[in-house]
Amino acid sequence: MTATRDRAVLGGMVFAVLLAQVLLYPGVDTLVAALGAETALDASTWFLAAEFAAFVVFAGVWGAVSDRTGRRTPYIAAGALGGAVGYAALALVPGRAALSFGAVLGLRALQGAATVGAFSLAMTMLMDMDGGHGRNMAAAGVAIGSGTALGAPLGGQLYELGPAVPLWVASALLLGVAALALVVPDRAPDGRRDSLSRVLASVRSTPALSLPYAFGFLDRFTAGFFALVGTLYFRTVFGLDPG
Repeated sequence: MTATRDRAVLGGMVFAVLLAQVLLYPGVDTLVAALGAETALDASTWFLAAEFAAFVVFAGVWGAVSDRTGRRTPYIAAGALGGAVGYAALALVPGRAALSFGAVLGLRALQGAATVGAFSLAMTMLMDMDGGHGRNMAAAGVAIGSGTALGAPLGGQLYELGPAVPLWVASALLLGVAALALVVPDRAPDGRRDSLSRVLASVRSTPALSLPYAFGFLDRFTAGFFALVGTLYFRTVFGLDPG
């Protein structure tokens, strides 16, 4: 498989994970109601926060395990498969499982903990590819941008079919990522590992490095804020349904 095809496959994997994630946003209040929540905004906030918190906690864990074992694709496949199971388990809750909403949030966190392994390691493999860092960044940008942009309108249409439908589609997308991970040559780390202490030390020695870190944090914070609040605001003010 050529580098161009590898880049396209890895970009497709990143796209699929982002698409699966954003599918849930347009009707998240409808979804949490079907999952047993008694409030719309508060429950929606916690439902999204549970996944994001798991992302923050477990992204480093997946990376550390990958670096220590010198493998990536098996963990991408495992994370994607775990995420697919998590989405499917959430889809089975409405009308089938007598779970409290707290238990649903725990299940959501487990789904996020698995999914971030597929996302973060696929991104890492894409960034580490030979053939030009600019090409790799472009592929990542297209994958992230298109997955985020297409997820909301597509998810809104899926909610018209039922509150659990976006979850089933997200599960299928993650299964596709797991399958793709098995056909991409494993580009293992070279053994050079940057610990958190080394990263912090580099920021202290070169304070200008804090700027891109701060930008990345604010960018993701703003995106997460508008993904939930913006969606609910426009739906409430203009009387719109998820579609």
